[in-house]
Amino acid sequence: MASGTILREYYSSSAVQEDRLWKAAFFDGHNLLPKILPGIITSNDILKGDGAAVHSVRMTNFTDANKDCKFVKDRVEVMDRENLSVKYCILDGGVLGVKVKSYSVGF
Repeated sequence: MASGTILREYYSSSAVQEDRLWKAAFFDGHNLLPKILPGIITSNDILKGDGAAVHSVRMTNFTDANKDCKFVKDRVEVMDRENLSVKYCILDGGVLGVKVKSYSVGF
């Protein structure tokens, strides 16, 4: 397994206001993602909490189109509504245990 840090920054523009887009992605993503990406995501289930509050646990299940993983289970570590920032800790699935020991995702 590899050791190190990978940081990627992406910038894009949208006709939708930043706060609306952020709210849709992180507060209603469990409903929207399977509808927006039906060929990739079969479901996005909230296992604990409301899905957006700190310590909420979600599980995203992928279609067979994703050969590398069938699901990813994550926990919200930081939810900063004022600064539109969120950080997730991956608990299970994905490349966890296969290619890396641990990883987290932040926006």
